[in-house]
Amino acid sequence: MSWDNFDIREGSHYGGEMYKKEVIRYYQTLGYELRKTSTHEGSLEDLVFEKENEKRLYVEAKSSGCSIFAKTDKLREEIFKYFLKWLECSPEKRFELHLFVQEITKHEETQRVLTHKAIPNNILEWFNDREDLDFDAHDRVILDNTTNKDIIEFFKSTSVKLCSGYKLHNIIIEREDIIRRAPTSYAFKLLKEIKNRQLPVEKRAKVIVNFLELEYPQIFYQIESKYKTKDTIRKKLNPNNEFILHTPYFMPYDYDPPMLFSFDSDLEPLNIVTKGEKAEISINELHPQMKRQLLYEHLRRYLFCKGLTRDKNKYYFAFEDPLDLELSDDNIKIEISREDGGLKTVTRALIKNNRLNFVEHRCIEIELGEIDNKIGLVVWPGFIFTYNGVRYIIRDEHASKIASKYLTPDYNRNLNKRSEINFWNHFLTNDLFRHQKESWFDNFIIKPMKTHYLKWTSKTVELDQERLNLMLESE
Repeated sequence: MSWDNFDIREGSHYGGEMYKKEVIRYYQTLGYELRKTSTHEGSLEDLVFEKENEKRLYVEAKSSGCSIFAKTDKLREEIFKYFLKWLECSPEKRFELHLFVQEITKHEETQRVLTHKAIPNNILEWFNDREDLDFDAHDRVILDNTTNKDIIEFFKSTSVKLCSGYKLHNIIIEREDIIRRAPTSYAFKLLKEIKNRQLPVEKRAKVIVNFLELEYPQIFYQIESKYKTKDTIRKKLNPNNEFILHTPYFMPYDYDPPMLFSFDSDLEPLNIVTKGEKAEISINELHPQMKRQLLYEHLRRYLFCKGLTRDKNKYYFAFEDPLDLELSDDNIKIEISREDGGLKTVTRALIKNNRLNFVEHRCIEIELGEIDNKIGLVVWPGFIFTYNGVRYIIRDEHASKIASKYLTPDYNRNLNKRSEINFWNHFLTNDLFRHQKESWFDNFIIKPMKTHYLKWTSKTVELDQERLNLMLESE
């Protein structure tokens, strides 16, 4: 009787050349033509493919486990050699590099260096760690003098295809089977799959909309202003900039005479800039645009009292005083209570070389929107960066460079965004204020995010699965 051990790892079944042959067949099913192979010609590139109207394709195939970080792995040095060859080509003749591997270590760290998900800072950090590699003097000069733009372009254009030999073989068999069929056969298969997957799975689900309904007073108070501009009114009320007005919602619109509007019934602090008697008016008598402006002004005051600082339509937590640029303590932060009782870091100082580099603020973007004839807050979480933790916002190219760190699945995955929105939902709707509440706050209420209950989910059946009702209909 025979002894058959099927538990031997896949790599021992698929040696380097066998795996390479499967890779060749894979690209041929995609319409590529093999131009060169190291099996016969002995070269850096394992495989070279061409396809009409496409860039030349260089493929490095690894049938065993590999790593771009291990100092002893040959792949690390080979990538630099591919980069040198890529630099030798004129821009219009540069190739694409594909790494076809059965296994590669540190998946997440590798994605930060290779493929379109790569992060520029991670690419450059990996690229600059090459002192132990054996290059001749000419190549070292080229590597030392190449531009960051070329480095980032090459590494972001590199693809990594992770697939075992057996899985790759099955993919090829399936594709070759489709290619052999008549085009109408494939069209019928696609039509069947579309019909099968066009309907969502019937299952009770909850959908949370990032919309917080706003309940606001139905009357406001109007009084005549002695002055026509907000700046003049502010200077009269606060000549030495010593205090923050309790009611900054004065709006001298193009009225004749100009008027000040407020939800606050106590307008005595404004006596120096007003005259006559205040009037009580229904908010429905306002023009819709003026109504929205009135709500915006009061919302800004409300959020200020909750401890938020505004930058256009974004709100963030700022330190009370600017941070010292010589700051060396990397534990300077602002923490806010979460719904579960824990603390969430919403602002933190980032130190570099014993000096304040910048301050990271989690922010919320807020706009007034309308759903089902109800006005509310449309919110979306994000980040703002400042130089000193207060008001000097980092913008333009500097901000884009910092923000690239956050354009990754670590921050943008669905669960993380949902957690961020849940935090802001709790913060905006609770009754905790950093500054003293004002009387009209009792009638100005931000309600929790809108929730819908549905009879279906956004999911469909898996690929190549069929619904029972469609199966019965076909019979």
